[in-house]
Amino acid sequence: MSTSRKNCCIRGCNITLRRERGFGVEVKFYKFPESVLGASWKILKRKQWMNAVKNYVENPKDWVPNKYTRICCTHFVNNEKSEHPLHPSYVPSIFPGRENIKRSVQSLERFQRVRNRETNTIHVNKHIVSEKKINNKNIENIDTVMEQGNEHASSFEDHPNDIHIETVTLKPVLLLTKDFPR
Repeated sequence: MSTSRKNCCIRGCNITLRRERGFGVEVKFYKFPESVLGASWKILKRKQWMNAVKNYVENPKDWVPNKYTRICCTHFVNNEKSEHPLHPSYVPSIFPGRENIKRSVQSLERFQRVRNRETNTIHVNKHIVSEKKINNKNIENIDTVMEQGNEHASSFEDHPNDIHIETVTLKPVLLLTKDFPR
């Protein structure tokens, strides 16, 4: 029976992966990103991981990960790393002795809201592109689309999922307390 064993590099993290037949639940372990010449984003990601982990390893002053250094999934939001640079799990952020679970959940919720806004924006832009094709005209900008939208207006029933965008600019108003009844 072969046994391979992986340890998490974080000081105080007792999670060890033991691959033996019939032995417990498997935990994911991740390698540190490699420094690849010509891939500046990988070098940057490696530095971000090193900076995040540096204070939680055995010898933080001299520490540099090698090809065998691993970090377990428990140090990432939602127990899984992400390849999206804006995702809270792009860099490990959950460490022993650090109260950050609430902040990690908030970061994940914020990321999901941003992604939803991006998806909605993409949907609106796709609709504008489809309007360009329907109208068979070259449209320079969104103002032109809005003007043409009035010319070629269709009923709500034709496009029930369309999104109406309206920009409202609010100006600050100086109010005096004498204007309000007490």
